[in-house]
This record gives sequence, structure tokens and C-alpha cells, in this order.
Amino acid sequence: MWAHLQEPGQLELTTLAISELPRIPEAGRDLFDDVVARKRALIRSALERDDPDADGRPTDAGVAAAIVPRMVFGVALGRQVCRAFETSPLSADQIGKAVTDIIVRGVGAARPAR
Repeated sequence: MWAHLQEPGQLELTTLAISELPRIPEAGRDLFDDVVARKRALIRSALERDDPDADGRPTDAGVAAAIVPRMVFGVALGRQVCRAFETSPLSADQIGKAVTDIIVRGVGAARPAR
């Protein structure tokens, strides 16, 4: 997901879709069914496959599958908006690695080793 949003024009296209699709409900529904729902199903399947005993987790795989793409998009959008104002901007690779580590291992994974 992160790599896809770093491709030229993808973040802009996603932002345009977010702003315009509410005005065209049929197109929004088609995009949701064809893209969003399929990606969620893939993420959910991967989460359940990787941790089949996740029943005791506070967040189930279905909820996580809905939230993770929104988190990744938010980070990508924040990078684009703030990049010009950052005193020491992080590279796309640094941010992508941190996003992946946090999603897969939790916030502690993003801290440097001591």
C-alpha cells in the first residue's frame, strides 16, 4: 500500500476520488466494491492466516483490515502536506519502513535500539 501511494499521481488520484466520489454515489459504490472491499478481504485473510488464535485480541482482523489502509493513506497524505515545512524531512523509505514496523509489530518497533 505504501509503495503504491508513492507512485507518481497515486496519492493525488486517491485524494481526488475521496473528494469527488460522494457526489457520484454509483461510482463510489463501484470503487468500494471493486477495490476497497477486495483489499480489505486480502488484509483480513492475511491477518487471520498469520495469527489464527487472534480471538482474544482487542481488535479483530475485520476491523484492522478496515483501519490499516486509512492509517497508511493518512501518513502518505501527511507526508505530502508537511514535506515542504519539515526541518529534516524523512524519506519515503524511512516512513514506509516505520509504517510497516508499527502496523506489524506495534509502536515499540519504531523506536531505535538502545
